[in-house]
Amino acid sequence: MVTVAVLAFLAPFICRRLKVPIVVGEILFGFVVGLVVFVFLKLFGYSLIDDANSLKLLSLIGIIFLMFLAGLDINFGILQTQGLKSLSKAIIVVVIVIILSFIIVQFLGINADPLFLSLMFSTVSVGIVMPTLRKTRFSKTNTGQTMILTAMVVNFATIMFLTYYALELHTKFSGINSIFTPVVFMMFVISLYLSIYRISRELIWYFPKTLNRFFKKHEPVELAVRVSIAVLFVFVAISGFMGGVNSVSIGILTAFMAGALISLLFTDVTIVERKLFWIGYGFF
Repeated sequence: MVTVAVLAFLAPFICRRLKVPIVVGEILFGFVVGLVVFVFLKLFGYSLIDDANSLKLLSLIGIIFLMFLAGLDINFGILQTQGLKSLSKAIIVVVIVIILSFIIVQFLGINADPLFLSLMFSTVSVGIVMPTLRKTRFSKTNTGQTMILTAMVVNFATIMFLTYYALELHTKFSGINSIFTPVVFMMFVISLYLSIYRISRELIWYFPKTLNRFFKKHEPVELAVRVSIAVLFVFVAISGFMGGVNSVSIGILTAFMAGALISLLFTDVTIVERKLFWIGYGFF
């Protein structure tokens, strides 16, 4: 934990000198630490890390939190202004990426499921795209929002496909012969999300002052942060109950949906967004 915290502190200074995006630098630092641990184990037969469960838990919370921030950072006003044009571009990119990935997998001749590998190669790391766009101050521009939308659509599509694929395999190995089980499950997740959105819209309509005071600038008990994190983990918990062995992949998907829900419902979330970004990009 000390190593991770110290490297996180040093990363901005070193990356600025190397002129590389901070997220890329952090990945390289992680690789170096992992390599040192591996070499030390091979040379001396002793592991520098006895129990990495705490780091695994933090990494899981971190990717869930970053996906939540990615959904929160989407400006639906800009996307609405751009209309279907940006969405069409994003969908075209998804199709092209998956096709190219499938061709590459076939060309490499890897002895594995080509569809699964194609989907794996097609995924986009939002945790890299988002900080880089924010660092270059592109995230709120039309171009940046189009790039975020494209990354989100690619990520959303591949996660949906992979989740469906995992569910289908799970039903086969469990002896369940219904091919509709994964379809019904995914439809249930989306329906639940839309239902929560509709209920929330009605609550905002009837109690606007009560709910909007959560996002006041001076709120000593930080209600907005508490509400946002509560919404995030409620969504993730629901996915955990429903997903079983696939709860992690579904949790990542629902975390993004939770962030998008708050961004869609509340037009002025700049203050709470900034506070959550401090936690997400400063620590996780």
